[in-house]
Amino acid sequence: MSCIFVDNPSDSNDSWQIDPDTFLVADETACQVLSVGDHAFELGLSVYPNPTSDIVYIDGNYTQLKVVVYDILGKQVMNKSITNSIDISHLGNGVYILQLSDGAKQTTKRIIKN
Repeated sequence: MSCIFVDNPSDSNDSWQIDPDTFLVADETACQVLSVGDHAFELGLSVYPNPTSDIVYIDGNYTQLKVVVYDILGKQVMNKSITNSIDISHLGNGVYILQLSDGAKQTTKRIIKN
């Protein structure tokens, strides 16, 4: 995954053709939020449907997860414990980053809310 610094990530994301694993960000802090560490410490899970408009389902081998949701600028917009889904219906349309952790392992997923 890579980060590209731009003046307005929201506008640039709509007009540029970029690799799906590349994020447009406004500052270095946002890039640190999006960074992914060693794959050995990642959770094996799937997030669907993507894009979505309300509920995101998380499928994997775990009992409970902590999820932190960031907007594309790296601002935290949600932080909660979940079992198998998260309601994002109250969030505005756009790209969000889910940081999911079971306490020992962590993974980061990108979702689109429309």
